[in-house]
Amino acid sequence: MNDDNTPQPYLIITCGLTGTGKSTIMNEVAEKKGFMILTSDKIRKELVGISPEVHKYEEFDKGIYSKEFTERTYIHMIEEGEKLLLQGISVILDACFPKKWQREKAFEVAKEANARFLCIEFTCSEEEAKYRLTERFDSKEGVSDGRWEIYVGQKQVFEEVDEFKPELHIVVDTSSSKEESVNIIIKRLEQ
Repeated sequence: MNDDNTPQPYLIITCGLTGTGKSTIMNEVAEKKGFMILTSDKIRKELVGISPEVHKYEEFDKGIYSKEFTERTYIHMIEEGEKLLLQGISVILDACFPKKWQREKAFEVAKEANARFLCIEFTCSEEEAKYRLTERFDSKEGVSDGRWEIYVGQKQVFEEVDEFKPELHIVVDTSSSKEESVNIIIKRLEQ
């Protein structure tokens, strides 16, 4: 827990479909703010003992992307985030967070750790997301296995973010420049 002289840590969760710019934007925010970042893509692969750089292009809701394994991944990521919060370290949980239960569990952890909380929902046009996912797949760079067919599957199961008060949730349209999106988030965190 924090004493009176220690600033309250932040727990930030990203939310949104694959290809909307979550990791790109939040890696920069983490660097600028000195926050730790935990990504579901890395944690998922670590849980099965493969290098994060190895790509596992499985169908939506299959293999390491099955409902059961995804639940395990989110629980582990949130628990790791809680450990950092309890040390007074601000943390970003970088994932799609498509389900209310995942977002609510993270929020409960923030409350229990006496941390500030913010859910950042990322959006962009479908055309932009498809372009980004195609570029990422063709380049084979990064940790994410997200592809257009994953975007389509996620869109079908994504639960609207309506469980948080406005001060705990913002929507960032990443169709504009990366710098603009980063600045919107930094400004919000400094309020």
